[in-house]
Amino acid sequence: MRLTAKGLHAALALIDRVDKVGGVRDMVALAVQVDGWVDHAHAIPLRSGEVHAEPGFPLGVHAATGQALWLLDGARLLVAPGGLDTGAGATAGATAGTDVDATIYDLADAPIPREVIADQLRRGLLAAYVANLDLTDKSGPALQVAVGELLALAGDVEARSRGVLIERLSEAIAAGPADHWAPLVLRIRTGFERALSDRHPPTVEAAVRALVRMAAVGPFPPGEPRAGARILTTLFNFPKSELHAATLAAIGDLDDAALQAMAPTVRPLADAALGSQDPEVRRLASDVELRLRGEGRPGVGEGMLGRSIEEKARQLRALGVDTERLIVLLPRVLEALRDPEESVRRAALEAADPVLSGRVGEPLLRRRVIEVLVESGDPHLLAAGIAAIDHPERPLAEEVALEALRSALDGPVHMRAGVAERLAARYALLPVDRAVDGFESLLRHRDVTVREATLHALAALGAGQVRLRDLLTHAFMEQLRDPQPQARVAAGRAMLAMGFPNAPSIVVQSVVDADARVREGLVEALRSYGDPARLQEAERLARDVDVVCRGTAAVEGDERLRWTAALGDIVERRGPRTVALLLAVLGTIPPEAVDPFLQFAVAEIDRHLIQLASADAGGESVLAMCRRLLEGPTPQPVHAARLAGERVTEDPQAFDFLWTMGTAGLPGHAAAARKALARLTQGTKAPAVMRAIATAYWASGDTAQRDVLRGWYGAVPPLPRG
Repeated sequence: MRLTAKGLHAALALIDRVDKVGGVRDMVALAVQVDGWVDHAHAIPLRSGEVHAEPGFPLGVHAATGQALWLLDGARLLVAPGGLDTGAGATAGATAGTDVDATIYDLADAPIPREVIADQLRRGLLAAYVANLDLTDKSGPALQVAVGELLALAGDVEARSRGVLIERLSEAIAAGPADHWAPLVLRIRTGFERALSDRHPPTVEAAVRALVRMAAVGPFPPGEPRAGARILTTLFNFPKSELHAATLAAIGDLDDAALQAMAPTVRPLADAALGSQDPEVRRLASDVELRLRGEGRPGVGEGMLGRSIEEKARQLRALGVDTERLIVLLPRVLEALRDPEESVRRAALEAADPVLSGRVGEPLLRRRVIEVLVESGDPHLLAAGIAAIDHPERPLAEEVALEALRSALDGPVHMRAGVAERLAARYALLPVDRAVDGFESLLRHRDVTVREATLHALAALGAGQVRLRDLLTHAFMEQLRDPQPQARVAAGRAMLAMGFPNAPSIVVQSVVDADARVREGLVEALRSYGDPARLQEAERLARDVDVVCRGTAAVEGDERLRWTAALGDIVERRGPRTVALLLAVLGTIPPEAVDPFLQFAVAEIDRHLIQLASADAGGESVLAMCRRLLEGPTPQPVHAARLAGERVTEDPQAFDFLWTMGTAGLPGHAAAARKALARLTQGTKAPAVMRAIATAYWASGDTAQRDVLRGWYGAVPPLPRG
């Protein structure tokens, strides 16, 4: 190794650029400089027992392929099957020797991914650097200087390099006499702990392994016999589940003697980790607990439940009797609650019952069981979880219960209404500001059964919740426009029950609905409310709407007269739902109807829609009505184009709508738009429409379109200003 710490830092910077960017210039620079970084002094063993003709610098083994990599003089890379058994860059677990059919490439042309070359070269350089420090042979001031240089470098380099340095330093500490390292432990521990904040997971894991090894076998600072316990406790005090998982994995890798020596410290930490929110932490804690019980190496818990469905179910039921073992294997039971086999899930629920009922285990473990149950798609498990939430003798903390019930809202569809009722009952007991947020979230739920159940629960609160009612006004108005009819009815009932100001008038206006179920439901709500005048008004309005909605198929003269009169009455008493009703009725009439009455009905509805748009300056425009006709599962392009055509000679926006529809729309839309645009060939056009035609002319590159536009304009339009 020829590099000083400063030179190594520069070399690592170039390697990092190759790793992240991999440009040709960086690869060439790497090939030019690499011979100056290393000593090609290591013999390369062959499977035959001989050595390769040239010495090299070991870069370890390519993990994905098992190929041994050696750097040769002249920026060349020797690649061969097999691996290494010695050398500064050796990879743990590699097989000895390289094959005789090794291939040599120029470094820049080697068939190895650039990121692999960069990583192996990084590891090789750092391993050689640490080896050159001779840490195991130094002591006193010399060791202090060497460790200070290494820690300073670790603080300056990129995270991946820092991880390698931490690994090598930890190995050197384990190999050297403890009394040499004891005076430096605090400084080294600080360096390891700083790496815990890195964003590179392998580096964090390397730091955790180093700290766990230090906690287990030392060395410890003089006069601090409990330093190891403090190190482990500190690792679990970090509020990061990935650190806890890495710590438990490192503890699980300790040999039996080291683990048992630390049992008084490890056991309470593992017990607490069994209740972690992270399933991986729980699983690793279970493995550590099993190791402490003398039941095997890490991962043994994977085999604690049988392979077959029957064996799994049998062993799960047995855990319900052996409660001490149940706590240790609870993470496996929680996983079994998610098993695809129903019999396994039932057995897991039976096994978890001692924890669920609160007979054994800490409250946090019961909470974890409930969380898994309420997130289940199995109705039986979900019912058990909900029952546990509402247990009168062992209630959950309010926030925990609310969170669990919110998770259950996405469970089986037929159970959502019941969950919503329970949530609403709990929200009603909260301070009003918090209750509003909860109720609004329920009213925004995608499932109409949840929204309907919430509205029923609000109605049950009655007229006493004045502030809650007022804060939910906007949410209620949205529910009156809900796409689902049952939600609209429930909203009207709840507004009456809660005593909203002007609620009877609002409900009467909402009777103007194309869905007969809504009309009937709201009239019945007013009948129960007990306002005879409003009820009479709603009944009359409902009859008129019923006539208009059903009368488009009428053929008798009297029925047609009644339809016309009913439509006039509805429009005369216009409300926020009037336009929606007329558009809905219009959508029921075939676009190309030839029946004289249907043609008359279409003309009447068009006339009333245009009047409503003109009479109400703050209301819905004709163009907005046209766009609504194009929305939904059954677009009505003919009706939309015809309605826009009524305004095309006067309104430039109507022209733009139809022109876009005719030139960029679907074929059916385009044909309807062209028919409506034909009105421009006759009559006087408003100046604003003429300007819109000129703008479209100069924006179009299609000769045929320009000919049509020129005909409507009467000449070649002038170029628009600006």
